[in-house]
Amino acid sequence: MLNPFSLKYFFLIFKFFFLEILKFNKKEDKVEGMFDKCLFVLRNLSSLLERLCALQSRVFDRFFEAAEIAKFTSREFGEHWENLKSFRDWYSVMSTQLKKGREEDPKEELEKGL
Repeated sequence: MLNPFSLKYFFLIFKFFFLEILKFNKKEDKVEGMFDKCLFVLRNLSSLLERLCALQSRVFDRFFEAAEIAKFTSREFGEHWENLKSFRDWYSVMSTQLKKGREEDPKEELEKGL
């Protein structure tokens, strides 16, 4: 490849990390950092019946929500998207009304009313 700034040839060096999740055998009491927690969840997702105390963070909240949605039937999935659509519509309407309410000056409204 040609570097556009120096007009010299250079090569990109890629580094790959391969993880074998099947070789990750730590138990839940030995899991320490975020990396270990992620590997533990990926390794044991099918056998986890409830969330562990070590997995109580926002990242894992979103992960488990996505896992719940992934096992919906097609009918449940359609209902979920309809509910999500109606919530987003409602949220958009309310945020627009709040913006309009902040833009209007309440003193002018009182003078018009009197």
